[in-house]
Amino acid sequence: MFLRGCDSAAAGSSGADSLSKQNFFDFTTYSRGVLADVARGGLKQDLTAILEETLVPRLHPYLGRAQNTEDLIMDLSQDPELASREMAGYQMLEGAFNIHSTSVKAWKAFLMSAYESSVPTRDEQFNEVEDATPYARILPSYSETLNDLVLSAGSGDIGNDGFRRARRWLGHHELTDEQCELLAEQIVAQIRLRCSEDQGPFLSFGEFVNRRVGTASESFSNRGVLQTAIDLANDPNLTSAQPGVGVQGELFTHEDGEGIQDIDDRVLNPTALLGNTADGSPTTLLQGDLLQQIGAVTSVRSNRPTSS
Repeated sequence: MFLRGCDSAAAGSSGADSLSKQNFFDFTTYSRGVLADVARGGLKQDLTAILEETLVPRLHPYLGRAQNTEDLIMDLSQDPELASREMAGYQMLEGAFNIHSTSVKAWKAFLMSAYESSVPTRDEQFNEVEDATPYARILPSYSETLNDLVLSAGSGDIGNDGFRRARRWLGHHELTDEQCELLAEQIVAQIRLRCSEDQGPFLSFGEFVNRRVGTASESFSNRGVLQTAIDLANDPNLTSAQPGVGVQGELFTHEDGEGIQDIDDRVLNPTALLGNTADGSPTTLLQGDLLQQIGAVTSVRSNRPTSS
């Protein structure tokens, strides 16, 4: 999640948010720079902040009986590569979101957990977002100060349309309140369908995310639950797969691509070949874009250990 997400807002502390901006670049388990102190370059200080004053209120330090914070910080500071792999083992997550939820309101709130969050840029600044929730595939994001949009648009395509297209291809998406509600409705519908067909819950997070291997007649053989919900919310009639230039969907646009209708009956699942040439590009919203932000605080189960 971005630093100015629901956790900071829920904590109600501007101080924590300020500390985040000063010391951290991005704080997610999917981040390549989870321990990167962009202000001072110090790994040890980052570990201290994580273990002693958790920037994300849902994360709590977890140490064994024979361990203390000072010794752990010293051990991990000596090997940054090891620290990046093992840091999660010393933190516990409180209040993970259960993916089996069939509440549209709950999913909408979860999807909007980073509402109006600032997106970190590659020049260590932030792009402000208004009246929307950002989902950036590429972090750090583009920098207006360094003229990234101008460079991406090209000298022959300067202007509002050029900048808008450049922003799409740099992997930056923003979902409004209405779009998050539309997506939440589809996610809930797909969860109900999948669990009804399986006559049971998801047994793993992989079952929720991954597609099934099978023929065209089998459900979710093209996409998993989350990607199916995204695609149906954006383009329920698969208009983007029709011949010709792609169209504007409910969540994102296919205007940079063309429909694909190359059906080959020699493959097991011919319908998997339907789509648009822009599918998978930074201009489209993928489940990975969502998971980069919310995946770290989701769970397949809600049970928790209790002390006797």
